[in-house]
Amino acid sequence: DMSKWIGVRPRELDKSLDFFRKKGYITYEKIRGKYYFILFGEPVEELTLGDDPG
Repeated sequence: DMSKWIGVRPRELDKSLDFFRKKGYITYEKIRGKYYFILFGEPVEELTLGDDPG
């Protein structure tokens, strides 16, 4: 478990990862208690595709 390895509680880890996700440095998913993420060197803006052009 990643949170045990780095010495933080899972909830604190979720908050930290969410902070970096909002800044555009990371994308991640938590699936069945495991984290899968991509770290970017520069902030990246995610686009949501849809029918609405606005």
